[in-house]
Parts: sequence; structure tokens; C-alpha cells
Amino acid sequence: MIKKIAIVGRDADAWLASLVLKLSLHSESQPVEIDLVELPSTLGPQDLYVTLPSQRGLNRMVGISDFDIMGRCKSLPSLAQRYSGWSGQAGSFVVPYDTAGINQGGVDFIHLWTKGRQNGLDVALEEFSLGSACAKRGKKFLHTEASADYSNASYGFNLSALEYLTSIAQKATAAGVNHRAGSVDHVTVVEGNIANVTLDDGYVIEADLFIDATGPEAVLRSALGDLHNEDWSHWFPADSKVIASIGKMNNVPAFSEHIAFEAGWMGVYPLAARTGVVVNTGAGYADINDAPNWIKSATGQDMVDGKVVSVNSGIVATPWRANCVCLGSSAVSLDALCGADMHLLHTSLAHLVSLLPVDADCGQEARRYNQKIRQHAENIRDYQLAYYWLSRNRPGQFWQRLSNDSLPDSLTQKIDLFQSLGLIPMNESETFQEEAWQALFAGFGIIPKAYSALVNTIPEQSQIQLMQDMLKFVANESGQMTDLATFVELNTEQEFSGSMF
Repeated sequence: MIKKIAIVGRDADAWLASLVLKLSLHSESQPVEIDLVELPSTLGPQDLYVTLPSQRGLNRMVGISDFDIMGRCKSLPSLAQRYSGWSGQAGSFVVPYDTAGINQGGVDFIHLWTKGRQNGLDVALEEFSLGSACAKRGKKFLHTEASADYSNASYGFNLSALEYLTSIAQKATAAGVNHRAGSVDHVTVVEGNIANVTLDDGYVIEADLFIDATGPEAVLRSALGDLHNEDWSHWFPADSKVIASIGKMNNVPAFSEHIAFEAGWMGVYPLAARTGVVVNTGAGYADINDAPNWIKSATGQDMVDGKVVSVNSGIVATPWRANCVCLGSSAVSLDALCGADMHLLHTSLAHLVSLLPVDADCGQEARRYNQKIRQHAENIRDYQLAYYWLSRNRPGQFWQRLSNDSLPDSLTQKIDLFQSLGLIPMNESETFQEEAWQALFAGFGIIPKAYSALVNTIPEQSQIQLMQDMLKFVANESGQMTDLATFVELNTEQEFSGSMF
């Protein structure tokens, strides 16, 4: 039975792991000791975490409310992600954290929309989403009685990293996590398991289970040998990024934006006191030193606190081996698109907690964990890769390099089935659900070739009226909601509990 867990790592992976495990495994009768060895942080004032709506559940679990996130953590909610220039057109499209339209008579709305488009309807799928309308109008989304049956809109947060981790660290130490700062000098392996970790000051950490949260170098896991990494960089062209800040936006948008340009793409993430900017490009496609000019051109503001970070997408073949478990970026390195890193960390922690406590022979638990992490990671990879693949006709070698690359079969099936029938074959352990895939494909101008025959059971005039009613509802309902900027200004200085939306 596990009595002590040692976490070695830094930043969000390490601090969130220590807090979640401490809270989840708390027991008066069989207490589990949690030790955290905090390695030197790589974070600076420019860093941020882009999170999906699922992160709010984790925040609530560890005792951080939405208002804490806005006030103490200097962060802002985001109802959607907007993609500008990705489809090669001058316009943009929005992928909201929401559904579009409502089903009728057992017919999925996507089929009603498909028939409408084939018959001359010139209205994008996103226009039927209440979450999308609120995002584009800069509104604070509020579920009302009227919207309850229409919309599943939710929101993620753009988190200012240092402020967020300060709150997490305070919660962790208050919960009883044993914290020590240092660097790893040596990892001792005995009979295929980690026996202890020696720090640079000579201090020795022993534990029943070790959590590797050291990032892509996977310091602990690599000590066990055979650290095979499956490289995904042949699919993802961005191998470096510039993380920086610009000034706070005057009109706070309710979405994050991803702007495509010839040599890569730029993420713009509104925060309470500044705006985070991440430029993603690759060696051979551009001079990274031109990033300040790209930022100035796209935003009209000068870059502040810029730093260059190398990236390489891929997964560790066996994240859990023997008595060592890789979490977060130690196990999987994702592309920056769509902000899924924190979600995968959350998912990894959830699976780990569900498998604990384990005894000395943890083979079954390890196999299950490795299987689930791979499933989640590959599904996220496919969703991210779809954006690059569908943008492959944009000008610039950064985009066109994918033209001759084969896609994973799992992604090919999704693209082919949606193009043919408007269907999305969902796999186990999906992060992005059908509505996100539909918004992605529709945003790139893909209209399915066929629709369900059940659509024809609804009278033609009724279909037209349904569409008109939905558009009127979305416009009226979103127009009545409070401006997000006003709401943030009025509420970030106060203390609240519960949810703000």
C-alpha cells in the first residue's frame, strides 16, 4: 500500500499534482504523505495558461472560485476561440464552447443546416450558437430559463501563470503538502524501481511512488531507461514559440484569437491586466527575431517581456513504468493550438487518482493509465492537426509542408465521414466533442455532401421557420446580456463564492 508519494517537478504540473493528490487521498485512518520537490521555475511575467471549460471543475475541486481566478489570478473568461486567416480567406470563424442550433424531431441540427446550405442558406453554422454570439459581441454569458434548452455554452479561462500558481501553491502548503526547493543530482534505481532521489544539496527523498513532473526531459522516468518518445513533429510545423505580453485591451473580447500568417500563427489571449501573445513558427520558415514586428503588425502594440521557447510534439511510450508516473508535459508535449495542455494534465490526474492506492505490483494500474493517456493525447492531437491540414493550401512553406504527409487514420475517418454525411465518429476519451468538430469543419467551409433522410420528414416551410426563429432567439438573447468588460470591472475587486455565470 502506498504511504508516501514524491512529486519532482515544476510549475503547474508539479503544484497541481501535489494539491490534487493531497486533497484526493486525504484519510485519517490511512494518510498518504505528499512530498513536493520544486525544481527551478521556467515561468516569467509573460507566461499564461490557456484553459478549456473543464479546468473550472478542477479549480472548484481545489477551492478556487471563478472570482478568485478573475481577481487574484488576473485572468479572464473566454467563451470561444476565433481563427483568423486559417481557411485562406480574409474572414474568420469562431469555435465556441457551445452547441449550434437545436435538434428537431430526432434530427441533429447539423443535418438541417446542411440541407439549408445546399438550398441556398447563406448563414454560417456559428450564427446559430448563442455562445458564439455572446463571444463576438463581448458579452458575459448567463444561462437563463429561455436558453436552458437551447445552449450548453460554457467558458474557459486565460490564466496569468505566476498569479495562478501562487494561489495553487498557497492551497497546497495549507493542505499539508511537504515542500522543498532544489534540483535533482542523482536518481537511484534498484531492481527496476526508483529507490530515492538525491538533490543537489545532498538531501535524499524516498517514496513508494514517484511522480515525474519535470517537463519534456522527464528526469525521473528517463532514469529507468528505455524512454522511448513517439515524435509527432512531422505533423506539427511549429518547433519554437515566442511568449510575450502587450498592453491590456480597451474593449475586452470574450474570446481568444489565433491569427494565421505566412510563417506560422499567433495566439492573442486577453488577461485582466495585460494581453498574452504567443507566436508559433518553425526553423527554416522564418527568423524568430522578427516576432516583435509580427506582433506589432497584428495588434498595433509593442511586445514586452518576450522569450523564445523550443517545442517538440510527441508522447512518451510508457508514461507509467515501475513506480514512476509521468504527468503533464513529462508524458505528452502538445502543440499550442486550442489550449489543451491543462486539460490533459487534469485528465492525467483524474486517471491517476482513480487507480490509487496501488500495492508494490502496479502493473495493471500502469497499463490502464498508459492506455488512457495515449487515447486522450491522440484524440487531442487529431483535433489540433485538423486545423493545420485544412490550412495546407495557405501560402508559405510552414503550411504547405503537410501537403504530402499522411494523416492518422483516426483523423482521416472524421474528415471523410463529415464531408460525406455530416457525421463525426467519436472515439473513447475524446476531449473535443461533436459540436467542436462540427464548428471546426464548418469554419473551413466544409458542407457535407449528404444529410439524414429524416430531414425530409419535416415540412420545408417548417424548416425555414425553425431557422429564422433560432437566429432571432440568438440575436435577442445575446443582446440582452451584460458586457463582459463591465462585469469584470464591477466584480474583480470583491470576494465571492460559487460560479459567476
